Amino acid sequence: MDSDTDDDSDKEALLATATTTATAATNGTNGASSAAEVKGLNPVTVVRRCTDCFWIVPFLLNCAMCGVITWHSDMHANLSALFRLPDFMGHDCGGRFRMDKPYLYFCMEKPSEHIFNEKNKSLDLTHPICVSKYTKAYKRPLYRCLLRWRADETFNTSSLCYVGGNTNSSDAWEWVQDYPSQPLAGCICRPHIHFAVNLYKDYDKALTTAPPNLTVLLYIRNWPIYMLSIFVSICFSIAYILMLSKCARILIWISFLVVAVASGLMCIFFSYHFNTGYFKDVVGHRAGDPIDLMRGVGTFIVFVFSVCQMCSLRSSLDSAGRVLELACQCVLSTPSLVLMPLILALQRTWLLCWWLIVIGNYFTSELQNGETRVKHAVYGTTKQWEYVVIFPTINKVYAVMFTFGLLWFNEVITAAATFVMYFTGQVWQLLNNSKKQQVRCRTVRGYCIMIRYHCGTVALAGFLQLFLYPLHITLGFFEDAGTGPVGFILESFCSCVLDFYRNNIGPFKRDALQGVSLHSMSFYESAIHYHKRHNALEDVRVLNTQAKIFQIGGLSLAGLLGYLTVVYRLQLPPYENPDEMEYVHEPFPYCVIGGAFAFWVALPFVKIFDVVSDAVLYAMWTEKLARPPPEDVMETFRNCGWTRTVQKMSRYTGCHCGMNRDGLPIPKGAPPGKTIVNPALQRLA
Repeated sequence: MDSDTDDDSDKEALLATATTTATAATNGTNGASSAAEVKGLNPVTVVRRCTDCFWIVPFLLNCAMCGVITWHSDMHANLSALFRLPDFMGHDCGGRFRMDKPYLYFCMEKPSEHIFNEKNKSLDLTHPICVSKYTKAYKRPLYRCLLRWRADETFNTSSLCYVGGNTNSSDAWEWVQDYPSQPLAGCICRPHIHFAVNLYKDYDKALTTAPPNLTVLLYIRNWPIYMLSIFVSICFSIAYILMLSKCARILIWISFLVVAVASGLMCIFFSYHFNTGYFKDVVGHRAGDPIDLMRGVGTFIVFVFSVCQMCSLRSSLDSAGRVLELACQCVLSTPSLVLMPLILALQRTWLLCWWLIVIGNYFTSELQNGETRVKHAVYGTTKQWEYVVIFPTINKVYAVMFTFGLLWFNEVITAAATFVMYFTGQVWQLLNNSKKQQVRCRTVRGYCIMIRYHCGTVALAGFLQLFLYPLHITLGFFEDAGTGPVGFILESFCSCVLDFYRNNIGPFKRDALQGVSLHSMSFYESAIHYHKRHNALEDVRVLNTQAKIFQIGGLSLAGLLGYLTVVYRLQLPPYENPDEMEYVHEPFPYCVIGGAFAFWVALPFVKIFDVVSDAVLYAMWTEKLARPPPEDVMETFRNCGWTRTVQKMSRYTGCHCGMNRDGLPIPKGAPPGKTIVNPALQRLA
């Protein structure tokens, strides 16, 4: 019972804080908007109407356009060519002219087969050939390039390699002894690093001049380690949301303290070195260097700014932290909402793969002779690969149209997910959280409402976001920073541009979907409605700032964990065993890719608590406006030490019996020097 009482008191304090700065801004509009807000106080029972229906037609046409372009690109596609490598004559291994020879093989130089010392052997890097595979009935499938799998295996084979001259002449080809190698990425033979060390070094040089698609094939061959990185990122994201639901306020203060302490220590460090030069080996400068003075001044400014922000935003920081905690509790209490970021990441990945397939279809559909795509081989040289691709103008137009269509499709998917997050957060705050009514399947119900009533609004929101997002991240940043000294200076130089953005473009963000969810407004009406309320709420700025800090921190930690996961996995079999095909000689690129995948998957997870926290704060503020305090609430002032005690008692008892020096109560907001008799006291008199 005590915890419930504390939660209720915290929510009351949040409601009071959220509306303190908005009261003055809404006094003039209460009459016009109170009816709509009371009507839309419950997003489940609000009377809904279909909004922005016109935009359904363009979006359906866009989807049809993407489907037609996909069908057109697939008609003459030769996408399998991207998974093959050309030999030195430009014919793909496994292609039409080398159909039974799928592996690229670098022959050993002819003189090297007579050299006994392996360290003096070398590869012919400029004339690789294609080799075939064969299968023995009593053993596992073997490949021509798989000449030694273990140390106890022997070999004595040769390949017909090019040694110079006319390729059509038999004198240009001779049998050259093979070397221990392994199949790699299904398209190339790699020298065994233990039994052909020097040849492996030549092979590394050859990879630097290989076609670009080989690099992609080498990195995607070990896809299980990326899946492990993604799994770790998902687990961390859920744990991160759980941690924020318990101690977001503590983490906010810790982040400010870390910044303040770190900047203060750095200021002392650079200042001390500027005067004494004691840390010359660390800094690299002697005493009195101006760069150290500039660093000291810069870190001192950061220190002062952090301390000032902590002092001036104490209550706002606590309120923002509490709202973040409530938002994370909302996410964790809704299992389908926890899965939504993962579904959103899968949808975006699917769209990206769709785009790559269509562009790859157009790229390979015009390959000369159906499979030869290079004018000449450039293995082992410094020349750039020249692809023989005739890309018609109409295909370029189709590619641009398809790219635009998928970008719009992606924005619509994001807007739909944002609408459902807003709906879920508002329902949780206004109904479930207050235990007035338990609404089941909130996420599914949100999608059903969106599909039935607000498809056009979501399509319009995605279309506007596609074009206006660059302005939101540039001019919107300057507008948000307008309250600080840097923003004030920037606004003084481009005030007309910022005014135009603030009045005509700024309202049209995804945040406008809050009014669509709660009040069933059109996108334009909701944008104007929410923009006025957003400007009135000072806590929104603090909340957005803190949410961005937690987003950056969460994404950084997720990427780091993904990176470290791949580092650890590559130290275990089979990736550390040179006898295995999965052996990785240079792990750093794989670690970076694993970190990038972890970052990509964690992005929707760290975005969800930002969206839900906005919905919770907006719902709290709307709920407060729907039940304003009585107009005759009095502020009491007595000329004694019991003033605060009497005021607290009057807040709970409703008895405003405090008197001023003249013996008359003073109503809240009354001009100084005037005394107005309480109507209740007049009736008692």
